[in-house]
Amino acid sequence: MEAHIAINRHRINVAMRLLPLSAINARDIGDTTPLLLAVSIKSYELVESMLRMPGLDVNAVSAGSLTAFVKCGRLGNLPLAQLLSRHRHIDINHDGDRNHQGYTGKACVHEAAANGSVHLIMFLIQSGALISTRDVNGWTPLHHGVANRRIAVIKLLLDNLSLPAIQTESLEGVTPLMLALELKYYEIARMIESKSPPLNHRVHMRLPPHQGAPLYGHGQYPARIQRQPMFPGQPWS
Repeated sequence: MEAHIAINRHRINVAMRLLPLSAINARDIGDTTPLLLAVSIKSYELVESMLRMPGLDVNAVSAGSLTAFVKCGRLGNLPLAQLLSRHRHIDINHDGDRNHQGYTGKACVHEAAANGSVHLIMFLIQSGALISTRDVNGWTPLHHGVANRRIAVIKLLLDNLSLPAIQTESLEGVTPLMLALELKYYEIARMIESKSPPLNHRVHMRLPPHQGAPLYGHGQYPARIQRQPMFPGQPWS
C-alpha cells in the first residue's frame, strides 16, 4: 500500500524504492495495481522501471475492464502505449475480465476511438490490433468514433476496415451509419456511405429532404431507424 500512496502523490523516487520491497502486482482498496496507477499519473520513468521488474502482470485487470494498456487508450497517451507494447507478455487486444460485473468489453482501440486519438489508433493498426472488435454492447471502435464525432478517427478506421466490419451491428441492431443518421451527423453518414453501401436487406438509408440529401435521395427515415435507441442500454421508443 505504501507504494500505491507514493505513486498517487507523484513521489516517483519513493515509489521506485518501495516497489522492489512489495508485491509488484499488489492491489489497493480500489482494486488498482501500481502499474495502472503509474500509467494514470503518466509517469514514463516509473512505468519503464516497473516493466523491468520480474513477475509483473502487465495485463492485470482492475474494476472488470481496465488494464494499463486500456488506460493508455482512455488517456490518448501514445508514448506510454508504445512503452507497454514492448513487454513480451502484453496483450494489446485485452478487453477485461468477462466474469466481472464491471466488464465493458472495451479494448484500448475503443477508448482511443472515443477520445479521438488518431496517432494511437494508427500505432495500434501498425501493431496488428483488432480494430473491428466489439465491446459488451456490440459497439466497434467505429461506433465509438461516430458517437463522439471524431472525424479523423472515423476516416482512419474506414480506410482500414473491411466492408463487413464497417457494417457491423450493435446488440440493438445499429450500424455506424445508422448511428450517424440518428445523431444527425450527416457529414459522417456520407463518409461511411461512401465506403459502405446501405444494407439492402435491412433498410435503405436516406437523409431528410430538408438536409438536401443528394447522396441518399428524398424521403423520411424508415420506421426501423426511428425506433432504434440512440445509445446502448436505452429503451426502444
